[in-house]
Amino acid sequence: MTGYVERDLRDNEWVVQKATMHWAYLLPDILLCFFLIGFITLPINILKRRATELAFTNKRLLGKKGVFNINELDTPLDQVSDIKIESNIIGKICGFGAIVITMGLRRTKFIAVSHPERFRKALREQADRYKAEQMYQQMAMPQPWAGYCPQNQVWAPTYPNGYYPPQQYY
Repeated sequence: MTGYVERDLRDNEWVVQKATMHWAYLLPDILLCFFLIGFITLPINILKRRATELAFTNKRLLGKKGVFNINELDTPLDQVSDIKIESNIIGKICGFGAIVITMGLRRTKFIAVSHPERFRKALREQADRYKAEQMYQQMAMPQPWAGYCPQNQVWAPTYPNGYYPPQQYY
């Protein structure tokens, strides 16, 4: 079964890294099973864990969370302005934390992400690569208007022996 991220890929796009929810997210519900409350909350949180996806491709950041109220995230890498990690002492010991992604005024939080520092580092590296690729593509774009300017000798047509036709001034 393919997930949300794999179904939403476009041409010339591939998944660079996926984030997964840590197993410790279910630990409070497992402990509550001894008091019979956990038998109600455990299946709900298992569904939440399975329904949450966070990944980035070579061009976009994709995410989905929720079972009944679904929140989707789909933004180009150059629009991600901040990636914040929130973690408590147990999260530091077990290797999980929450990732808060800011894109302009919009904030999205993914909880209990395994190894959030690795994900943030890889995301920043890919965002830098994406920005450099975008800048290279803009520089390599042909500029058809430049050849029409007679003062621009770089784009003027060249003639044999470096001869340029005389310019007429009116």
